[in-house]
Amino acid sequence: MSTVKSDLNLAQTYASQLKNACQSLTAIAVASQDDLTTLQGNTKAHQCLTKDQNLASQITAAVTVTSERLHSVASDFEALDEAAANGFRSHA
Repeated sequence: MSTVKSDLNLAQTYASQLKNACQSLTAIAVASQDDLTTLQGNTKAHQCLTKDQNLASQITAAVTVTSERLHSVASDFEALDEAAANGFRSHA
């Protein structure tokens, strides 16, 4: 028989790692645009930079929501485990 065990500390660790990864992604996604020169590729480069920043923001938002849900589910499991343990103790 297998054992199911929740670990709130481990979930918090993973949630923190996801949050740190999001912060790193956001920092990398910020790039400066060349607005001083009129090189032929600048317009396309500006479009690509804007698109990349938008995608990075979307990824960050999705990972942040996932991290928050991971923490929430872990907290719910922890509470359920505690309630079940208390129920078993009262019937023992």
